[in-house]
Amino acid sequence: MDRDLVAIMDDTPAGSFGLDMTIILPAEVRAELDRSAELREQAARSHAQAAQLARGARPRLTHGKTGKLGPRSVAGRGGS
Repeated sequence: MDRDLVAIMDDTPAGSFGLDMTIILPAEVRAELDRSAELREQAARSHAQAAQLARGARPRLTHGKTGKLGPRSVAGRGGS
């Protein structure tokens, strides 16, 4: 589209030139995008840490080598 506009305005074939474009964002928009990226990275680290903690808790919830939960574990407090 940009190439077509330049071609029409300069009466030049569209394929006879190249265009280089640089987008400059306002500083406040750039700051918000940077903060958004930081928060996404933090969320990914938190997710990985939560998964690691859950995997670490699993052995303490199982009894013996069968990997099955006992009746008291399933029923909650006191097995009632």
